[in-house]
Amino acid sequence: MREGNNTILIIPLKPLSVNQMWGLTSRRKGGKKDRYKMRKYQQWEKDASYFIPWGKEEKIKKINITFMLKNASRTDIDSGIKSLLDILVKRQQIKDDRYIEWLIVQKVKNKYDQIIVELIK
Repeated sequence: MREGNNTILIIPLKPLSVNQMWGLTSRRKGGKKDRYKMRKYQQWEKDASYFIPWGKEEKIKKINITFMLKNASRTDIDSGIKSLLDILVKRQQIKDDRYIEWLIVQKVKNKYDQIIVELIK
């Protein structure tokens, strides 16, 4: 949804933490474990993609994020930022999260899980 020059996205999902995104193999290569994308993360990306239209890969510098969560008091405020920014890059809503200069994140208790993102030009 567009509001002036800004884009507002509503994603009716709970954000994933980094621990839910990536796993490590038990076998070692050169003394290191291989990292792989967990099924839960693959499914989350697929589900989130339904609510995030393809963008124009703009250099967005300001983003407001509101995590509306059923269990807000048991969730770290920063736990879902990585998965959210990665899917915004993948869906070309933002060119790269390294260009972000200003990020406001809030978390509020809600009856259901939902993420509201405002991309500010």
